Amino acid sequence: MTQKIYTAEDIPLVTDTIAWIRQHPELYAGPPPYRRRLAARLVHDLVCFGLNNVSAEAFDTWWLVTAQMDWLVIDGIYRAEYWRTVRAAPEIGLDACRPEVVMTALSHTLFTVANGSVEFVVGNEIGHDGLRTKVKSLAAPDFRGRAVGFLIEE
Repeated sequence: MTQKIYTAEDIPLVTDTIAWIRQHPELYAGPPPYRRRLAARLVHDLVCFGLNNVSAEAFDTWWLVTAQMDWLVIDGIYRAEYWRTVRAAPEIGLDACRPEVVMTALSHTLFTVANGSVEFVVGNEIGHDGLRTKVKSLAAPDFRGRAVGFLIEE
């Protein structure tokens, strides 16, 4: 039996992370359905990052994950690149990546709430009345954490 020797030509160069994840979602999110799995994964990962007081709520087909601490602010700087690039997450496990980019790739709508404002990462509308009401309360100045809402159409 001969052993295959791999070269640099055997490794695909990924130039568009979001497109790559959309083409190979099973590598990052497991088998469908994704909604519930990604909400659970985000809660799990936030707990592994050392956050307490993390919650997940379903609003029909929408999910909202909330933490009382802003996990995307590191050393006082908001890390918006986590929504677009694969980043290692050794706190979670060997070869693990942070979940934010997977959520970006698979969501039809994805938004985050922090510091009194709502930022849309994907899409531009929250299509559920109850969720809109909840988000409005989270956008109040006294909320110091971060929330992520998303819709994945399956």
